[in-house]
Amino acid sequence: MNPPLVLVTWEDASQVDDTVWVDTATARKAEAIVFRQVGWLLEQTKQHIVLSACMGTEIMSARDRIPMGMVRSITVFDPAAGVPYKAPRRKRAS
Repeated sequence: MNPPLVLVTWEDASQVDDTVWVDTATARKAEAIVFRQVGWLLEQTKQHIVLSACMGTEIMSARDRIPMGMVRSITVFDPAAGVPYKAPRRKRAS
């Protein structure tokens, strides 16, 4: 199994108010809660996608299922076009 590594931007369902009663005149705007999640794309259907954050040869981390109606975008990472990460050098203490 060699699934692609992706960045998924998705909007979560959320509760807008933290009280039982809300004054309609002063109710705050219902803002979207948007997440960006990186993971291995294990499954994609018209209904949902399934991601895992960590993949081994025989085991994987717990999977996340995100309904497609919540997905804003999916970006597939292309390892061949990427530049290897190089950590910045630290200055030595004198």
